[in-house]
Amino acid sequence: MKELFHFYRFVKLCVLLCAVAVASVAEAQNLKNNVIPKTDVNYGDLICGSNLSIADNEETTDKTHFTIPEVYVYMPTLASLNLNTIYSEGYSNWSNGGSTTAPKYAILSNPQLLKSSYPSITDGVNRLIVHTPQSQKEIATFKSSGHKAGTPLYVRMTVRELTGNSGTSKIAVKLNGYGVYQQITGNQTIEISQYIDDAATIASDKIELIIAKDNYNGGDDFVFAISDVVVMGEPQGAIASSVSLGEDNRYGVDERITVNLMPMYQGKYIQWQISSNGTDWANLEGYNQTEFDYSPDLGASFFRALVSESATDPVLVTSNTLMVSRFLACSPQGQYHVLFEDNFGTLASETARACRPSEVPNYTCRSDENSNVEDGAYAVVANPHYAGQDNRPAQTDADYWFRNIYDHTQGGVIGGEYGGMLLINGGTNLLVYTKTFTNPCLNTRVNFSAWFANADWDRGRGESHDMDVVIVVLDENGVEIPGAEISVTGTKEEGWKHGVVSFDTGTNAQFTIQIKNSGTGGGYDTLIDDVVVSTCSPDASLFAVGVEENPEHTVAVECGDEVTLEVDKTQIEQIFTLGAYYLWLTKDESSEYAIDVINSGFDKSSCEFTVEGLTYHKVLIASSELSATNYFNGIVSPDLCEVVAETNEETLRCDVVTISYTRSCNIISLTAATNTDVVTWQKSVDGETWVDMPETEKNITVNITEDSYFKVSNAVSKDSTDVIPVQSIRLYTTDLDEDEAITLGSSATLETEVKGMLLSTYKWYMNDQLESDQTQTTYNVTDLYKKAIYKVEGSDCVSNELTVNVKWPTAFMPYDNGTNKDFARGFAIQVHDRYGNKVAEGSDGWDGTCKGKMSMPGVYYYVVTLPDGDVIKGTIELVKKNK
Repeated sequence: MKELFHFYRFVKLCVLLCAVAVASVAEAQNLKNNVIPKTDVNYGDLICGSNLSIADNEETTDKTHFTIPEVYVYMPTLASLNLNTIYSEGYSNWSNGGSTTAPKYAILSNPQLLKSSYPSITDGVNRLIVHTPQSQKEIATFKSSGHKAGTPLYVRMTVRELTGNSGTSKIAVKLNGYGVYQQITGNQTIEISQYIDDAATIASDKIELIIAKDNYNGGDDFVFAISDVVVMGEPQGAIASSVSLGEDNRYGVDERITVNLMPMYQGKYIQWQISSNGTDWANLEGYNQTEFDYSPDLGASFFRALVSESATDPVLVTSNTLMVSRFLACSPQGQYHVLFEDNFGTLASETARACRPSEVPNYTCRSDENSNVEDGAYAVVANPHYAGQDNRPAQTDADYWFRNIYDHTQGGVIGGEYGGMLLINGGTNLLVYTKTFTNPCLNTRVNFSAWFANADWDRGRGESHDMDVVIVVLDENGVEIPGAEISVTGTKEEGWKHGVVSFDTGTNAQFTIQIKNSGTGGGYDTLIDDVVVSTCSPDASLFAVGVEENPEHTVAVECGDEVTLEVDKTQIEQIFTLGAYYLWLTKDESSEYAIDVINSGFDKSSCEFTVEGLTYHKVLIASSELSATNYFNGIVSPDLCEVVAETNEETLRCDVVTISYTRSCNIISLTAATNTDVVTWQKSVDGETWVDMPETEKNITVNITEDSYFKVSNAVSKDSTDVIPVQSIRLYTTDLDEDEAITLGSSATLETEVKGMLLSTYKWYMNDQLESDQTQTTYNVTDLYKKAIYKVEGSDCVSNELTVNVKWPTAFMPYDNGTNKDFARGFAIQVHDRYGNKVAEGSDGWDGTCKGKMSMPGVYYYVVTLPDGDVIKGTIELVKKNK
C-alpha cells in the first residue's frame, strides 16, 4: 500500500480538504498562519496534521484556545468545516457544559486547561474537544471538492477519551458514506485509519468526512479530544463549478462558470471548452479566465477547463467535467399534454402500503404494515413515518426512522384516500425503478420533472443519511440521454423539492424512465412522487416596453399616451422553431375577450395601443392561426403534440388626478380626485423645491404656517395647487421709540397689515377688554399712563398683539410756559425733597411750587396714585430755565 501512496501522490487533508488552522478568516483579529514550535505548551497543530497554527503579526500567539469561526480552510470556496449546531463554545464555562441539552466544544492543545481532572497533554497539538450528549450525534463534518475522481482515499485521526469513566462508547467515521466504527473506553487513545478504494466511495470529486459519536452504550459523560485528522488522495488540480445567476435553471438565465486551481496551477493559461454531450469538445474562443458568465443552451451543456503554460504548450491538467442544464419554463396556461406520469396512486389509510413489482424488480417490497422498509427495500406509502421500526403505536418520535410527511400530489387525505409516494431505502442494487412508455411526439422539446423529499428525519444519528439517487431517461436503444437526468442528492431539509430538465425526443419511438441508487449502500432514504414527461406550453410573458408596471401587470399612463405591448420570446422560440402565429385578444370592463384581428398575425409579437380608458390584453401563440383560434374557441386538438402558449393578462388604463382644497383659517383640507386608492403628496414653499409628505390618502388635512404649494400624483399623472397663502394679520406702529414705548401724555396710532384674506371688521382689545368693533384698520392710543397690551382680531382665526410701554418724565421745567411746565397733571401725587420733607400734595400733579413759592432746582421724590389704584414711585428733577 505504501507504494500505491507514492504512485498517487497523496496529499493531506490540510492541503486537499481543509487546513483547519486559525488564520486570516478571522480578519478582525489580524491573525496569520505561522509555524509555532512544538515545545510551546497549549499551541501547535489545529485539528489538521500540520505545523501551522495561529500567530499575530508573525509572532507566537498567547491565545490559549480557538473557536470554530477562527478555523481556516484551505481553498475556502471549495472546502468547509461545520460543527454540529448543538455544540456551543465552552472554554470559559466548561463545567456547565456537556449535558444532553447543552453540549460544549473547545479547540486547544492541553485539555487540563478545561478541567483539572483531565490529563495534561503538552505536545503542542491542538485538539477539537467535545463533551458529547447521551444520544448518538454527529460531531463535525468536513466537506471539500478537489479529489481526483476514481483514485483511492485514505483517512486517519487520533481520538482520546478524557474522563476516564468505566463505560464504553464508539466513534463513527464516514468518508463519502463509507463507514468505520471503533469502540473507545475511558481514558483510551485510539488511532482510526482506513484505506478506501471502493468504487462508489471514490467516484466523486467531492469529499465528505463525518465524525460522530455512535449510540453504543449511550451515556453523556464522554469527552473526546480529536486531533491529527488527515485525508489523503490525489488532487484534481483544477475543479470546475458553477452557480445559476437566477432563481432557477430555466433557459435564458446566465450561469457563472468557475475553475478553482490548486496552487501549482494558479496563474497559468486556461482554455475553456464546451460540449453538448460530454464527449465532443470545442474551444470557447475568448474564454480564458478563471470565471465568466455564460448563457447555456437549452438542455445539457458540458464545460471543462484545460490548463497549460501558454496557448501553444501541452495541457498540464484538465478539470472535471461540469454539466449545466437549462429547462423550458413552462406555464400551466395554454395547451400541452402529459406523455408519461406516475404519481403512485392512492392508498386507503395513512399506514397502508402498496408494491410495484414490474417497475421495482430489484428491491424487496415491504407491503406488510408491520414490517420495516430496511436497506434494499421499498414500498409505496401514504406516510413514511409508519414504514420503520415495526410501526408500533406506542413508540416515541425518537424511535421513528422516517419523516412525518404526505405525498406531493394531493398532500394528505382527499375523499377518504391518501396520495401514494415511492419510498426507497437504498441498498446495494443500482437500479431501483424502471418504466417504459411510447413516445407519440417525434422531434419535440419536452420537460422531464420529478418531486423528491428526504425520508430520513433529522435526529442527528451520527451518520449521514442524505439522499443520493438519480432519475434518468433512456432512449429506445437503452442509452441515457445526455442531460436528461435529475440528481436527488445531499439535502437534509424537510419538504418536497422539484427537479426538472428538458430534452429533445428526436426520432425515438419510446423512452424508459429509471431511478438509480447512486450511493454506496444503505441509508439513502428517498421519497419520489409525480414523475412526469410532458410537452411544454412555454412561459409567454406579455409586458409593456419602457413603461413601469405593477406586479399585477397593470400599466397606468396619461390618457392619449401610446404603449407598446410585447411578448417575451425567450422560451417560445425553443418550441416554435419555425415561427409562430400571435393571436391578440382584447376586452374592456363590460365585454368578453375578442380577437384583435388588426394586430394578430404571424410573428407579430408586439403591438402598439393608444390608451383612452381601461382595456385588457393577452396573446395566444401557436404554430398556425387555426390552432390558436381553435384553442380560443375551446376546441381541443386531437394532436397530443400540438402546443398553444397563453400569455398573462396585461391591463392598460389612464387615470387623471386633480387636486382641490377648502380652508378654515390656516387648516387646509386637500382632496385628490382619482380612481386609485393611494396617492403621493408633496409640499413646497417656493413652488420649485418639493418635499414628500407621509400621507397617502386621497383626503388629507394640514396646518400651514407659511405660504405653501401642494402637489398630488398617482402612477400616471399629477396636479398641483397655486400658492395657498397663510392667513395672517400684523399689528404695528411707527410712533414707538426703540424701547417700544411712548412718553406719558403722548399718543400713538396702531396700524394693521393683512395677508391671505379680506377683512371688513376689526375688533380692538386693550388688556383683553374689547375697546372697539369697527371697520377702520387703525386705532389711536391716547391718555396711556402705563404698559398696555393691544390686540386686533380680523376673523375667528387671525389676530395679533402689540405691547405699548409708557415712559414717565425724569425732569420738568416749571419756569417754562411750554408743555413741560407741569409733572403728572391729572394724577394724585405726593412730592418729597431729598431730606424726606413733604414738598407738595395734590390731585392734579405738581407745578413745581411749595406753599405757593417755586421750589429750588434739584431732584425730588414722588409717589403717584393711578386711576386704577396702582402706585408709581420715582424721582423727578426740577430744572430751572437758563436766561
